[in-house]
Amino acid sequence: MALKKYKIKNTNILHDGVVRHIGEIIELDEKAAAKLQDVLTLVKEVANKTQNKPNDPEKTGGEDGK
Repeated sequence: MALKKYKIKNTNILHDGVVRHIGEIIELDEKAAAKLQDVLTLVKEVANKTQNKPNDPEKTGGEDGK
């Protein structure tokens, strides 16, 4: 099963013998996440859209910075 990232909310949890705190990101499979669904929020991956864009002089103010 593929692992997904989840953020812990509302309470600390004990997972795999380690205390995990509110706000921490953990990776779980869907089965494990389903058991903890009340204290987890799925973290959506955000792609970096600016990484592969060439510089557009018209959008950045052009050569002279206007």
